[in-house]
Amino acid sequence: MEQAGTSVVALFAARMEVATLALWAALLIGYFIGQFLPVFLLVEQAGKLAAYFGRKLNRHSRDVATRAWRGVVVLSFFLVPAMLVGLLLGRALPHWAEGLVVAMLFTSALRSHRIRALWQQARAKQLTLQAKGRKHLFKDTHGVLRFEILDHANHFAIGILGAWLWYLLGGLSLMFGYLALAFASTAYATEHEENRAFGGVARSLFAMLDAGPRLLAAGLLLVASLFVPGCKAMAAVKYWPQAGVKWHAFLAALLNISLGGPMPLARRTHHSEWVGEGSAQLTSADLTRWVLLWMVSLLMLGLTGLGWMIL
Repeated sequence: MEQAGTSVVALFAARMEVATLALWAALLIGYFIGQFLPVFLLVEQAGKLAAYFGRKLNRHSRDVATRAWRGVVVLSFFLVPAMLVGLLLGRALPHWAEGLVVAMLFTSALRSHRIRALWQQARAKQLTLQAKGRKHLFKDTHGVLRFEILDHANHFAIGILGAWLWYLLGGLSLMFGYLALAFASTAYATEHEENRAFGGVARSLFAMLDAGPRLLAAGLLLVASLFVPGCKAMAAVKYWPQAGVKWHAFLAALLNISLGGPMPLARRTHHSEWVGEGSAQLTSADLTRWVLLWMVSLLMLGLTGLGWMIL
């Protein structure tokens, strides 16, 4: 029994080492990893496949029960292969190669080159109404900033904190499964009426798996906000216990901005509820505050991992 407990601790420590080194690799050389090993192309192809299934199987002419079970079948097309690939890679790859896979996924989630380009455009007042790399057209540049801050924060919570946690708990298999659920729940977002039955199962499963990582992300951002001028940690504390449900409100209170209005979601426009008492007319200063908060949070996470390895 003692030997089994020791092996579990050793496995956890090994995964912590891999995740920590992968995060630092993504932070320091992530741009080059993204240039030569683009994960974005795989995500784009998966998006096209998800859209195809949506067009063929998710139709108003079908009854709710039919769309629901078809949504479960489509979800299995993403979830089962993702977990099997993760299981096979976890058993076949040595630690350094497994760390490279994790670093690639972290690089995709960070997208530091994109937020940096947006930051430069905002400072130079050269923002366009179409966010870089997006096909969505916004009504004003404030909408571009609101969308990018929220989108970047979601990638931080899911692609970094969520992927980190589930990798520690179950290796590449659970990590890939969690990310597949995140992708499916977004592709078939229940905010659109026709997806409420088709994507309901994916949304429910992802909400359960995302509750812990979202709370951890909120807690990390709260601590990091103590070192970033302009953040309102005390105003955001009341939203922290429900951060997984009221993520928009938590971010708005923490950054002292307003979030809401038309938001591109799953190739459609979703009009989200306005939250936050700050200004909805975002400037480069608001984006700067988020970038600093994001960087401090990542440094804290990376230093925590290094501390674990040293101890």
